[in-house]
Amino acid sequence: MTTDPSESTSVAGQPGGLAGASSPATPLAVAALACCLSVGIWLAVREIERVAKAVESHQVSLEALEQTVEAIPSKLGDGAGAGSGRAGSGRVIGATTISDGRLMLADADGRLVVVAADGAGALSIERVYRLEVDVAGPGPRHGVRLTDLSADRDSVIAAAMMEVGRLTPDSMEAARNAARVEELVGRVAAAGGFDVLLDELKHERAIRRRAAAVALGEHGFRAAVGVLIESANDSKDARRLQVHRLLARLTGVERDSPDASQETIQKWRKWWDETGSGLHRYERAP
Repeated sequence: MTTDPSESTSVAGQPGGLAGASSPATPLAVAALACCLSVGIWLAVREIERVAKAVESHQVSLEALEQTVEAIPSKLGDGAGAGSGRAGSGRVIGATTISDGRLMLADADGRLVVVAADGAGALSIERVYRLEVDVAGPGPRHGVRLTDLSADRDSVIAAAMMEVGRLTPDSMEAARNAARVEELVGRVAAAGGFDVLLDELKHERAIRRRAAAVALGEHGFRAAVGVLIESANDSKDARRLQVHRLLARLTGVERDSPDASQETIQKWRKWWDETGSGLHRYERAP
């Protein structure tokens, strides 16, 4: 297939369905039904095997793929308003290799997801599409349209991160604009820009790292723990308590009080030292 998936594509639907019959069941009909059920089960098993084969060829676990798909907001493409950052079901129902290092997944929320795999188990989401009924298409069953759900999201994220960059040219300006940076980063998270924020965890500006870690932590991303620990002793009470709440949730190590003791902070640090390197990029707390 040579069609560019970034463009909306209309594909003619095929008429289908069998005419129903009102005659009573016969042994032949029962046998035919049993045969259909057997074929259906066989096809389901083959599909599971096909997904597993496509996944294994990229050295990636199915669990990692489902965590990746779960990271995509279920309302991606509906704008960046309140609630649009809610995660989808995460259930992968189909997968196929489309090129070296790239998989096309189908999820239970009716989306097609292009995922890049680096061969060492690391994944990143490239594009997200939805197959929708094209009522203007030909045929009695119309057709389907492939819609790029990433386009609106990308423009929101790009605008927000451009302003973040403008507000943080140096450490002094970053500190002065911290509240606005946190607001913009929250907007990126609401739009589902988790890949961008995961990369921000390595930024040289502490303000940007912390804002990204808090936003990711609120969405359950365990990759934020290391940066959150950096802020565990923040002098501002409200910020420190927020960080402690997130660390308890992400690590599963409970606080001894809302304002955690140094002993608890050390337990969080120990958890990160022992667990952090083995976390999947999109792994979330239960």
